[in-house]
Amino acid sequence: MEQLIYGVYQNNILIAKREEAEKYAAIFDAIPNSKTWADFIRLTSQEIYEEVMYRILDVLEHESLFPHFLMGEDLTLYVEGLTLPTANDEFSTDLLPGWDEGEFFPRFEEEIISWLPEDAFLEMGKVEESSEEDRFTYRIIPESLPLVIQSLEACNYSLMEDLPLILKAGGFSYEHTDS
Repeated sequence: MEQLIYGVYQNNILIAKREEAEKYAAIFDAIPNSKTWADFIRLTSQEIYEEVMYRILDVLEHESLFPHFLMGEDLTLYVEGLTLPTANDEFSTDLLPGWDEGEFFPRFEEEIISWLPEDAFLEMGKVEESSEEDRFTYRIIPESLPLVIQSLEACNYSLMEDLPLILKAGGFSYEHTDS
């Protein structure tokens, strides 16, 4: 049974796969504490570092070179001037794809469309056009939370409320306030 987390934020229920949320929360925590890429690897994992390197190559349209990177080959043998940061290089968010545009962290309200079963999708919410060009988000109104939980459990998911984790994973800080 796959674990999901959810939280109500800005009149929307955000839902994410726990494993994905934990990965991005680790990145969120590592960024301000990393002086080098070695620090980033130590605070996250080798797997996350490799995923970030793949995303850099993908943005540069050289994702086919990823296996060569993994084997430690000099990428300039394939593309002149192409280098990726090594563990001893200074860490910089400038290299994180989409960082400056606020696109590095996942948008769970968009990603849910790719994995949520269509029948549950139709029951629980609606797709809305975003104010940003060519963007769509999936909105689930908080009043439908019992139906959402029931529908997802019927699809063999387990759910746990964890707003702080889902916000951190989305690149937001969380400040608890009692209402």
